[in-house]
Amino acid sequence: MEITCTPFGWQVKRIFLQNSSNAIKVKSRNTLHGHNCHDLGKLLKESNNNTLKLNTEYGSSIQIDIEELAKLPIHLMAKLVQSELDEEILRYALFGIRLIRNLYDATPRHIKLEQIMLDDIPLLKQLVQLIFYVLISLNGYLKANQPSTPVMLLHSTIVGSSLLLFDKFVSRQQSEVANIIVGHPKVDVFMDAAFSAVRAYVEALHIKISGESNNYSDSISEESIKHLCVQCEVSLTFLHSLCQQKNFRDRLVQHKVLCGQAGILLLVQAVLNLDISPFPDAHFVGGALSRMKSRVLSIMLHLCEAESISYLDEVASTSESLTLAKSVAFKVLELLKTLFSKTQNEPSTCSDKDIPKGHLQLYAMRLADVFSDDSNFRSYVTLHITEVLTTLFSHPNGEFLSSWCSSDLAYEEDATLEADPFLAAESVFNFLSSKPTPVTCSQYAFIPCNMPRASYAHQRTSLLVKVIANLHCFVPDICKEEKDLFLSKFYQCLLTRLSKTSDELFCNSVAEKVACISKNFHSLLSHAESLIPSYLNEEDVELLRTFINQLEPLLRTLDEKVAQSTGGCSSVLSVKASPAPDHNNGISDLKEGVCKDSALQEVDQSYVGKGSDQADDESREYRSRDKDKPDDEKAGNIKFAEQQRRKRKRTIMNDRQTGMMEEVLKDKPDMQRHRDELQLWADRLSEHGSEVTASQLKNWLNNRRAKLARVAKDVRGLPEGDNSHNDKQGGSGVTVLNGSSETPVEDPCLPWAQKAGIRTETVSVWLLDQDKILVETKN
Repeated sequence: MEITCTPFGWQVKRIFLQNSSNAIKVKSRNTLHGHNCHDLGKLLKESNNNTLKLNTEYGSSIQIDIEELAKLPIHLMAKLVQSELDEEILRYALFGIRLIRNLYDATPRHIKLEQIMLDDIPLLKQLVQLIFYVLISLNGYLKANQPSTPVMLLHSTIVGSSLLLFDKFVSRQQSEVANIIVGHPKVDVFMDAAFSAVRAYVEALHIKISGESNNYSDSISEESIKHLCVQCEVSLTFLHSLCQQKNFRDRLVQHKVLCGQAGILLLVQAVLNLDISPFPDAHFVGGALSRMKSRVLSIMLHLCEAESISYLDEVASTSESLTLAKSVAFKVLELLKTLFSKTQNEPSTCSDKDIPKGHLQLYAMRLADVFSDDSNFRSYVTLHITEVLTTLFSHPNGEFLSSWCSSDLAYEEDATLEADPFLAAESVFNFLSSKPTPVTCSQYAFIPCNMPRASYAHQRTSLLVKVIANLHCFVPDICKEEKDLFLSKFYQCLLTRLSKTSDELFCNSVAEKVACISKNFHSLLSHAESLIPSYLNEEDVELLRTFINQLEPLLRTLDEKVAQSTGGCSSVLSVKASPAPDHNNGISDLKEGVCKDSALQEVDQSYVGKGSDQADDESREYRSRDKDKPDDEKAGNIKFAEQQRRKRKRTIMNDRQTGMMEEVLKDKPDMQRHRDELQLWADRLSEHGSEVTASQLKNWLNNRRAKLARVAKDVRGLPEGDNSHNDKQGGSGVTVLNGSSETPVEDPCLPWAQKAGIRTETVSVWLLDQDKILVETKN
């Protein structure tokens, strides 16, 4: 019997459909979609008059007109509209999507097919509509139902395969895919559907892992976890590649549901909740979960770098989203705590190298940098990361040097999982069959995307320095209750940690540990100086140096404080060469959350670091290494530094815009507290240079106040005898931050300086621009 019909059996005579339509559909789809690209190419070569002739297992033959293949997207959409999304219709949809992909893979083998699939503009538009509708309909089903595991496996595979179709009929360049999606009228609905669907699959994966964590003897169950994990990673990787495109990212950050109502944060939280602990280090699922976490953290980083709207300000606009954002920040900090606790230089097994785990630690540190640099999250980060940093700097110096002050250390390997949608569909059909067979993960390939080892090490170290700088540069005049919060919290954590010491040589143990902490800080400072300007700017390194200066006198008295709290003896630490001044009052105040100004002033005068010669030697060594670097690595370093400067947005206005702000601040010194004023002047400034948003202007004002406050504190703590010291040095009592040598101009901010308690007859402050401050002390 020979039946003439189009693919999937549609457009067959009504009388025949009434009798055997289901049989014909099953036969045709099982005959055609089951052919891979190679087999389909053979059929196309053997076709006559653009007609494919297929023999079924039932002895019948089916003729398929190639031109009718252009109607496949419309047919699939019609099936999804007219039918309930049960397991059968989902199988049907997956059959059709896999067939479309196979046809695109086979286009080079058939001229007529190539013309239809690549040059037919209406077909390309229908394919975009199909992908949009598949995601929207499946997301709607997920919100209204709680699908079973088989249905969830089908769902995730359909979504992953649909998203990967963009690579076939649009381009493998994600910039072009982003242009198509952003230009579609339903782009907001697509974004909501895509991110919500992926979150639903991640949550299903979490339930599946939790339920099977104690029973991995069932190979089929484990393979189903692998499959769901792979499909989640495929979809998440696609969304991550879109977020790397500026137009998609700027549109996404304006999405009311995903950003305004914390939809993205819910996805990030769901991924970070995935538990890797049940899986061995070399386990395929463990590596996949780690890569997923690194991807979702990278997505959040891209949103924080969006220029149109401040993402963190957006999530902080409501108490609910701010609470969720802090929960995500806590997860990131806990992740860092876990990663830092692992030995960085332990050798990896061969199987470890075969399964990349992504740059998880690097992205987590970048997010910690972003959170600590934002006024909405700085205090929260301070309270939860300080214990992690205390533990980090308590490591033996040799271990600390090899982990944080070296260019050659074990680093995280990253790669993009390249899953074959054809084999993915086969795996699903296997899991849903009555007698499933185990499937190995050999079908999955990885495309490496690693950075140079030295670049990775230097970025990691620079991020540690930036986090400390961000936490320490906070200005008491903006939030007085957080004055010296990081220094206080660090001291408290250190005191608590050392008080738990209980060995026979108690006093010597505390002294050695404190000396080790001091040595680690100086080692980091020395290494940080060698990373200027490729990875760090002078401002961050100067803030690190200031923090060490203020911490040193507190370290000298720690053994006495610990002895008092435990009833033991005390020993004299030789952390500094000069005699230690009495800082007991300062320490007592620190325990209450406040650091006395007198203690901090005296620190800056008497600081001489132990092991400074060693630090200088290390600094010279790393600088000499940098001179020997290849040109391409130097270029990569410069590119990284430029990206970091753009991300931190320290300079957002030109000279004219800065001058306008300095004039208006004479009358409105507290502008940052008034949202309407911020928006008004942001609009005015944008007319005289690059666009300035209200949130950017607020950050600029806060940074400006911070620098003036630091200047004021330095002036208040400067003793009279230092003028003679400056004269001996050949100076004129002028301190220049950021190496500026420009001529001072009259300060437009004296009204604010007077409020801060600075005597105008004693000091004049000139603001050269938002990055350069010059202070002259008059005799």
